[in-house]
Formats: sequence, structure tokens, C-alpha cells
Amino acid sequence: FEGLKIDPCIPSKWKRCKITRPFRGATYEIEIENPNGVEHGVVSIEVDGEKISGNIIKPHGDGKVHKVYVVMG
Repeated sequence: FEGLKIDPCIPSKWKRCKITRPFRGATYEIEIENPNGVEHGVVSIEVDGEKISGNIIKPHGDGKVHKVYVVMG
């Protein structure tokens, strides 16, 4: 309920993927990088260029598109 949880689980062969996710009045364009070929685990998350603590994005609800960059590891 606190927001959009970012907790990817992808095949280890995938080095990158992109997802567009509408959520509570905003759209999130999520780019996931997987440089070490892991299946899960997040090292860092940035929203609109700002690093966030943890893996939950608080809802913006502003009708805008927000860029999310995730590094797995």
C-alpha cells in the first residue's frame, strides 16, 4: 500500500529489460540493468535521476511519466 514495489525476478541470461507500468495516476518507465546475470536482487534504484532508499516508489499521482532505472545484483 505504500507504493510501487520494485523487486524484479528475471532469467539470468537477460542483461536488460524495459517495462512501462501505470500506477496510481502516473506512468513509470522502468529500465532494468542486470550486469552480473542474477535472477533477483536490487543494488540501486533511481527515480527521475534521484537515487531512492529501499525498493518502494511512493506514488506520484501527477499524471506524468517518471523514469526509473534499476540495477540488479
